[in-house]
Amino acid sequence: MLGGFTGKKSSLCKNREQRKKYALKRFGGRKKTDRTDNTRKKDMIQKQLRIRHKQMENAKRERRSRRVGDNLRAKRASFALQLF
Repeated sequence: MLGGFTGKKSSLCKNREQRKKYALKRFGGRKKTDRTDNTRKKDMIQKQLRIRHKQMENAKRERRSRRVGDNLRAKRASFALQLF
């Protein structure tokens, strides 16, 4: 036999494509839980940033709409005063 070949296929799968194929055959594909803690942490940070950004946008929109409403009310009041 080949020197030291014990049927351990993974050591033969040198390049990435082969490893992927082997993983698919053997373990039914890579699980999503294979991600490192670092990437998970990064994802959490991104998620929090997205949420914060959305909140800021909403607050901005709220302020803008309130400002527009106030202006309209003021205009209406002045117009009503002009009528009398």
